[in-house]
Amino acid sequence: MLARALVRWDALASSPKLAGWIVTVSTNLSIGHLRKARRGSPLLGWQAVQRSLPVDERLDLDEALCGISKRQRDVVVMRYFLDLSEAEIAGTMGISLSSVKTHLQRGLGNLRGLLVERNEARIAPE
Repeated sequence: MLARALVRWDALASSPKLAGWIVTVSTNLSIGHLRKARRGSPLLGWQAVQRSLPVDERLDLDEALCGISKRQRDVVVMRYFLDLSEAEIAGTMGISLSSVKTHLQRGLGNLRGLLVERNEARIAPE
């Protein structure tokens, strides 16, 4: 990912949204890795961040993250995986603080719902 930024550095360096571009590219590359993982590739997205989670929970979270909207996913990832404040996220994405809070709340609610569905499906008798 950093190689992509370096190749375009002349155009990106002066951009006020450089951090947002890097986060977006990182997120999209990670999602691409997740999609490859579902097709049988050995790559597990977010693995470095989620080391404390068992593999099945990590995969559930990966799938759930792919199941929410891009904007919600970006905000959730920046807040909880990159540990950015809501104000930093707003500045990075070029959106208002209230919009960040809304996307964060809805994203977490949608993630929670998807994870509950996956858990119920796993324990429900066939």
